[in-house]
Amino acid sequence: MSLTSRRADVGVHRSWQAVCAARLSAPFLHVLAPVRDRHDARVQMDGDAAWVHWPAGKLEFVRRLLPVAGVEFYSHRQGRWFRFGSRLPTAEGLLTDDGVPLTRVLTPARFAPTPPPLHTSAPVVLCIARGGEPQPTTALVCQITDLLKWGEAATTAELSAVRAARCGSQAILIGAKLPAIRSAAGYWGDDLLIPVGFRAEPDLPRAALRAACAATDDELVLLHENGANVIRGAVFEPLTRAGLRLACQKLSSATENP
Repeated sequence: MSLTSRRADVGVHRSWQAVCAARLSAPFLHVLAPVRDRHDARVQMDGDAAWVHWPAGKLEFVRRLLPVAGVEFYSHRQGRWFRFGSRLPTAEGLLTDDGVPLTRVLTPARFAPTPPPLHTSAPVVLCIARGGEPQPTTALVCQITDLLKWGEAATTAELSAVRAARCGSQAILIGAKLPAIRSAAGYWGDDLLIPVGFRAEPDLPRAALRAACAATDDELVLLHENGANVIRGAVFEPLTRAGLRLACQKLSSATENP
């Protein structure tokens, strides 16, 4: 009987339901590894061969053993053993005791643990690179003097829509409606601000990039070509004309009296 026809018979021939044992070459026992947790299957070694016994009707054992070269199947009727497809009992000595469970025979091979390599990868530098998907501008960086020029002509509603923080002679603006200042540099993002037209390099998740900058939940990270700045969110305040004029006066005084 060919292997192909035997496989087809498993699903339709009632004779396979009675099969409950097999004899095969011991090195092929590994094909039963997926069912080695079945405690109702037993194995008895016979030199280079192995006898496997399982409850009749468990066709998963038959299906896994069918591809094995030289395997022979047996059924047990009226106290006697029959080779599959034969009407005459066999005199071959099948299992003479209960055997041992499959888990006693099929166990993972011994292995030696391998320590991790001693060398470490070179650190990756966080920077910005041109490219990425188009993004809306959510922040601006500009000179305070340029911002004052806009602020003197802006309406109260336009001013109140912007929050700002000062850093030396520059101002950082965030808000939904940012002013149109020609000299300003635009940024996109929320708590991770990246120049418009650029992307972070390496292109990691936002949380990973913020963690690399050691930023807390209440801090913003502003990436630029020279590195990164971490800014506390609490320093941003609503923009007012009086605040702009005062900042310009302090900047002018600092310039005149270094």
